[in-house]
Amino acid sequence: MKLFRTLLAAGLVQVAALSAAHAQTGLEQIKSAGVFKIGTEGTYAPFTFHDASGQLTGFDVDIGRAIAERLGVKAQFVEGKWDGLIAGLDAKRYDAVINQVGITDARRAKYDFSDPYISSAAVLIVRDDNTSIKSFDDLKGKKSANTLTSNFGKLAQSHGAEVIAVQGFNEAIDLLTSGRVEATVNKLVANGKTYEQDGALWLKSTDYGDDKDRVMRKQDGTFTYFVPDVAYHIAKWERGFTKVVNIQGTDHHGTIARVRAGLQAADVGIPQGYPDYVLHTMVRVVKGGEEVKISKRAGSYVTLRDLIEWTSKDAVRFFLLSRKPDTEYTFDVDLAVAQNNDNPVYYVQYAHARIQSVLRAWQEAGGGDVASLEGVDLSALEGPQAQALMLQLAKYPEMLTAAAEGEAPHDVTFYLRDLAASYHSYYDAERILVDDEAVKKARLALVAATAQVLHNGLAVLGVSAPARM
Repeated sequence: MKLFRTLLAAGLVQVAALSAAHAQTGLEQIKSAGVFKIGTEGTYAPFTFHDASGQLTGFDVDIGRAIAERLGVKAQFVEGKWDGLIAGLDAKRYDAVINQVGITDARRAKYDFSDPYISSAAVLIVRDDNTSIKSFDDLKGKKSANTLTSNFGKLAQSHGAEVIAVQGFNEAIDLLTSGRVEATVNKLVANGKTYEQDGALWLKSTDYGDDKDRVMRKQDGTFTYFVPDVAYHIAKWERGFTKVVNIQGTDHHGTIARVRAGLQAADVGIPQGYPDYVLHTMVRVVKGGEEVKISKRAGSYVTLRDLIEWTSKDAVRFFLLSRKPDTEYTFDVDLAVAQNNDNPVYYVQYAHARIQSVLRAWQEAGGGDVASLEGVDLSALEGPQAQALMLQLAKYPEMLTAAAEGEAPHDVTFYLRDLAASYHSYYDAERILVDDEAVKKARLALVAATAQVLHNGLAVLGVSAPARM
């Protein structure tokens, strides 16, 4: 299989078979912005990498800058991992991708390609003590470390390899050279926690609560997929990570018992129940009333960066934290940008901004500093809405403690929505800046405390508390 370094574009830069009118529209947009945005990996010398000073450089970078110069604009490079690189075109994070790209019929139907300027062939990298893998045909039944959507991973699969997902080249090489998986298996064998049956090596995982014993090494000599997980967590423990939380999809539920069993069988001092797991369901994304299609096979993803650019950092954090991990969730992009009470993050932030507006009005009228409200007499807060708001404020410490102990950040979002609702009800029921000084200060103290709790709760979630909206 040959892969080509090419300039890949969608929507803005048109460099291949495309009408002149459409191409002109793309050029006008780039020239109007004065910037040619280019997606690239930034990790592979000599094409796109960082030099000793940390500057992005390489052959692809030079090409991008040359194109920008001829267009009379500046080149701006946006780096990202391969798995999300092409998806960045759909999200309009950049105008083009300059990278090594397999030119397939499916991609031709969606994107425009330049003429390839370099072609390259895939090569195998093996340990120096390898004797069994001499060609791609020898990959059958072996493990190959690749990114999930890479052409090289698909090539390995076509030759019968089991692809182990990694984030990039450096992690793949580390897995190859460390030998940690084999060392972990040898330790389990030495501890008497395994047995041979039907030509396979089995872990006695039922001794540690699993519903059945698990195969560790198959008849063909390759390891099953949970064995590297055991080796990885032993390495984590040995490096001092006594608290580890794995965030995985719900389809990985079956791996929990066998990984924990392997860690106990290794007898290296790891406590039972290590590591912790948080299992997430897939998140559906709806934009413009239609679901955004996601396909691992086609390499089509919606990344967090996409959601942030479509909405905001605050909206993404609040929305994704407002659900239990194992419940179905639909991220509605249109709702996330709506400025009304249906948008939960807007609703909570607006309550904070509304209070700040009241406090500013009081201060501008010569009322003094918020700190002066400490210790005021609250006996004037007799109305049902004021009583309800105070009771809601009193729940905050206990709620926050329970959320932290239960790894339940969604409890914080629920609380903040309830607190905002209590404040809005109070604001609609009672005027705060009244003539009676004692009543006014009591009410100001209540809303100032509400603003502080809203600010603190949003800060726990990493969400801003604007003073004006």
